[in-house]
Amino acid sequence: MKKIVIGRNNSCDIIISDPTHTVSRKQAVLVFRFPGGMELYDTSNNGTYVNGIRLENGKGMKVTRKDRITFANATDLDWDSVKDPYRTTKILSAVVSLLIILFVVIGLLLFLRLY
Repeated sequence: MKKIVIGRNNSCDIIISDPTHTVSRKQAVLVFRFPGGMELYDTSNNGTYVNGIRLENGKGMKVTRKDRITFANATDLDWDSVKDPYRTTKILSAVVSLLIILFVVIGLLLFLRLY
């Protein structure tokens, strides 16, 4: 499980520029579960919305990249700024799986050729 903190504070993983200070310093937390799936948690005073529905503070909601996330009715989440923290792991898993399949197939072909 990996977390991305979203808000105005410079220590956040995704920093929301908001000169009006409507967005909280730590507005929300996006939790990634391996191998897939995300949950969004509101940690703000002014609310976090998923497709227009306000999240209960501290309660998570499953989200996808198709959802519209709005912070404090002021700004939307730019999904392009959200990187999958498991991307490298997923790619390595796929490559290792393919190599294992390749070795098994080559082994079977060699075995069958010998007999």
